[in-house]
This record gives sequence, structure tokens and C-alpha cells, in this order.
Amino acid sequence: MPHPNRAPAHQNVRRCLALGLVISTACSGPAQPTPVAPPPRPVRVATVAELRRPVGAEIAGTIRAVRTATLTSRVSGTVVAVHAALGASIRAGDVLIRLQARELDARLAQARAVHAHAKLERDRTASLRDLDAVASAHLDDAQAQLRIAEASLAEAETMVDQTIVRAPFGGTVTAKLVEVGDTAIPGRPLLVIEDPRALRFEAMVPEAAAHAVAIAQTRRVAIGGDGRWVEGVVAEISPSADPASRTVLVKLDLPRDADARPGMFGRVALAADERFIVVVPQDARVRRGQLDEVFVVDRGRARMRLVRTGREHDGLVEILAGVRAWESVAIDGADQLADGQAIEARP
Repeated sequence: MPHPNRAPAHQNVRRCLALGLVISTACSGPAQPTPVAPPPRPVRVATVAELRRPVGAEIAGTIRAVRTATLTSRVSGTVVAVHAALGASIRAGDVLIRLQARELDARLAQARAVHAHAKLERDRTASLRDLDAVASAHLDDAQAQLRIAEASLAEAETMVDQTIVRAPFGGTVTAKLVEVGDTAIPGRPLLVIEDPRALRFEAMVPEAAAHAVAIAQTRRVAIGGDGRWVEGVVAEISPSADPASRTVLVKLDLPRDADARPGMFGRVALAADERFIVVVPQDARVRRGQLDEVFVVDRGRARMRLVRTGREHDGLVEILAGVRAWESVAIDGADQLADGQAIEARP
């Protein structure tokens, strides 16, 4: 028989549950508001493009002046004056070097004396012929001797004039190989001058690539080590190949504004075929240490992709791996995005 003051067991369970609910509600305090997700970030996007690009090798070569002259002396003599310094700008006809050749001076003096005597003899004979005192043959001989003397004088003057070395054209002295007091002999280089206004790129092109080169073609030439590209025009192609290196000499004229100097290093791009490449704007690439990343737009969110990049040209970066053509990538503040962040794509 149950105790008159004891409640049934199921009533005790209900009371305990109610009491626990009250205690839990009192301890939990006011309900916390549900956090609100930030709005999508507006981001400019661009489509990954696929372009056709020529493929081939880059051949190294040298920038040279179209007009180059190595000045030598035609006569032997002692250098008595050098009027050109290394790097000096000169004009056509400027006197650059003077030589002293005593034997030539002596020959000139002798030729002048012989010419003066022959002229005097001709004049005397002509006067006698007017008086009919000598035969016409004597006058003919005198005139012939004068002509011989005039030729000898002109030869001597020409030889003496060759002791003066003049500039054949305007340009810059790029090599000075003689000093005052040196002995100049025929064939020995004295000065080298070049015209820096007209430049040319020269390269030895392998036989395999030379067949794709033709006169008047336009080829891209990189000048120096900073990667500046200019458009060169094929001006000359050697008709024969070097049997030792199996290469062909090719010369390309450079534009006037190439901003180069003779002797600089260069590279010419020779393409034998074309291929498709994937490119993105430079603003789409994010560099973190040694890694390159881009953020691809995927259903309203930015998804980070590690990519392998290639060459840069005209504001574009070649992507070798990591993204596909026609995908969309973020280009506005890409370095501030996080993987999975909600974005609003804008063109």
C-alpha cells in the first residue's frame, strides 16, 4: 500500500524535468543574435584568354653600326698630330691624323722645281716660235715636257695629301689605335669610326631556322639585358652557310629610336610555327614569396589557384598550368581576397 504522503513516481519525474528547465533557462541568459554574413565584395573580373603565339628559338647576336670605317694610312710616316679623341663626334672631311714623311716632301719640292723649269722652257720656246726662230717640233717637245712635269707634280701633291687622314663620313670615334710619335705604315689601323644613327643587328642563325627568314621580313629584336623589344627588318642574308658552325649570317636594320649602341648584346625571335597560349592580365597574378596565385570566380566565390607562369608581354602573363581558357579571374584587389570569399563579379 503506498504511503499517503508520497506522490506517484511519474509525478516526481515531471517535477524534476520542469525544475531543470527553469534552472537551464535562468542560467543561459538572454538569447544571442544570429551572426549576419558580410555582403559579397565587388570585384572586377577578366576572362582567361587563349592567344596564338609564334614559337621558336631566340638567337643571340650583336648590335653593329651600318656604316663602320677602319682608317689606315696609304703611306709610311710619323704621326705628328691626332685630332680625334675616343668617343668624339666628327663630321665628314674633318682632319683626324697628320703624318710627316720627309721623302714625300722632298719629292714634292722636286716636282715643283721640274714643273717650274718646264713651264719656263715652254714659254721661251713659244716666244721663239712666234719669231720663227725655232721649228714647230721644238715647241711640241717643250709642251710635252710641261705636261709630264704637271703629271709628276700632281702625283707628288697627291702623295703628300695622303699624309692627312680625314673622316669619310660623320660619326663617332669608337677606337683609337695610334698616338703622336707612332709610325704609321700602310694597312695598319689608326682609328675606327661608326655612324650611331643607323644600327643593325647581326646574328649567326642555325640552318634549321634560316629557311624561315626572308629579305624585308619584320622580326622582333630584344636589345640589352632589360628585355626591350623593337621591330627589326631583315636587310641581308648570307648566301652561304659557315661549314664549321652550320649557321647563316643574318642582318636586320633597327629603327632610329632603338636606343642602342654598337656592340650591345641582342636576341632575335625566329618562329617556325605557332601555338595557343593561355594568358591573364598582370593584375590577376598574386605573388606570395616564390608562389604565384590567381583567384578564379566560381559560383560567386573566389577560389585560389596556384599557377605556373611563363613570359610577360604587353600587360599579359602567360599561364602554363593552373587555369583554363575562358575561366574568369579577379583583377581588382586580388591580393586582398581570401579563398572562398563571397564576391560580386563586375566587368
